[in-house]
Amino acid sequence: MMSTLERKEGGKCQKGDEGDGGSPATVSTTTTTTNITMPDGQVLTLSDFISRFDEAAKRRVEVMKQKLMYMEMQMEAIENEMSKANGSSNWN
Repeated sequence: MMSTLERKEGGKCQKGDEGDGGSPATVSTTTTTTNITMPDGQVLTLSDFISRFDEAAKRRVEVMKQKLMYMEMQMEAIENEMSKANGSSNWN
């Protein structure tokens, strides 16, 4: 979601790599708010950015949780079939 950030404070720029290799987002700080300019030109307040980031992270975790549950169900079905094939009631 984020890549290189520029922090502009008191006329100085500090760059930090966020590691996803995308387009840079610019962070500008004033005495009252911090605005983030996204690569598409959209300007967000820091709280809006964090809120969106949090929602996106929750969605990704939920998708991963659903995939894991599906894989666990598949594994149980395979274990059940293997137990039947081996004539035992428990697969270890």
